[in-house]
Order: sequence, then C-alpha cells, then structure tokens
Amino acid sequence: MSKTDDQTMQRTPAQGGSSPKSRADGLTQVRLTYVWDWWKFHAKQRTDMFNYFLIVTGILANAYVALLKDEERQPSLAIGLGLLGALTSVGFCLLDVRNRRQLERATDILKRIESNQLCDQGEPLGLADIGGSLIFTHKFVFRLIEGIVGLGWLLIILWSLLRG
Repeated sequence: MSKTDDQTMQRTPAQGGSSPKSRADGLTQVRLTYVWDWWKFHAKQRTDMFNYFLIVTGILANAYVALLKDEERQPSLAIGLGLLGALTSVGFCLLDVRNRRQLERATDILKRIESNQLCDQGEPLGLADIGGSLIFTHKFVFRLIEGIVGLGWLLIILWSLLRG
C-alpha cells in the first residue's frame, strides 16, 4: 500500500473520508430508497388497475344498456357480455391480490428498516403501520366493489337466460 493510499484510508469524515457510521447511513439510505420506490410503484399500479377496472366496467355496462335498447333482444350477446364482465371482475381482483402482496412485502421491509436503522433505541416510528378499521382499507373497498360488480354481471347472465 502506498503512502497516499494509507493517508486516504485514515481521513476523518470532516476531511472527506467516510466513517463506518456514514457508510452505514449511506447503505440505509440506499435500502430505504429502493424499498420505498418498490412500494410506491406497486401502490400506484394497484390504484391504476382499479381505475382501469372501473373504466372497463363502464364500457361493458354501456354496451349492456345498448343491448337492452335493441328491439331484437339478443340474449346470447347479453350472456357473452355478462361472462366478459364477470371474468373481468375476477381478473382484476386477482391482479389486486398480487399487487397487495407486493405492497405487504415492501411494508414489512420498511418496518424493519424503520425499527432497526432509523430509530435510536429500536423503537419503531410507526409510520409504516397505519392501523385502523378493516372497513377503511383499500383491500376491503376494492374487493367489495369488484365483488358487487362481478355479482351484477352474474345477475345479468341469469336475467338474460330467463328472458331469452
């Protein structure tokens, strides 16, 4: 090791060197940024998918109303539309389950970083744990709406079969 390498290794943080604490803080910052970006991506993806579900539901509902106005009564088209709507509800619900699992995974890691590396005495800040009632969660609201819409499409299928 040359003299300049030896001098560089012995610099203090004030001289532009890095202490073990600052390297650990840097690693914590990298981890936190990585996990937070992961969490943000899946949270946004989850709400975007729900918005797409509402748009697709509106388009299919509009098509069904147009079928109801049609004087030729085509039950096979209404049944097909109902099946498509029910499958869409199930598909978007499954996508929501997947995105929810990704969010839970990132939340668990955020909680660990928070309690192990962001707090002085291992006391978590509690920022990653919002608590509250089950009724006020995205999971409950999204699944309730997707379930009601799916049930509505199944009722449309039944109604079309009975009318046909």
